[in-house]
Amino acid sequence: LHGHGRDERAIDDVGRAIRLQPSVEEYKYRGYLFTLTNRRDEAVSDYRSGLKLATTVSDRSAIEARLRNLGEQP
Repeated sequence: LHGHGRDERAIDDVGRAIRLQPSVEEYKYRGYLFTLTNRRDEAVSDYRSGLKLATTVSDRSAIEARLRNLGEQP
């Protein structure tokens, strides 16, 4: 759903998915969408939520890198 002005709809859709079944991938994607729409605080919050659910080194590393790119400590 991303692109061509559909970011807000994508954010809403991913939010519904998170409410049904939170997952690392959903939090990472919504965090990315929040970043694209200049909603930094919400992106940081989602990345931190995803970090709590991360069970693999690759997921943790990816989320930590995104947090650092936003000037945050993981």
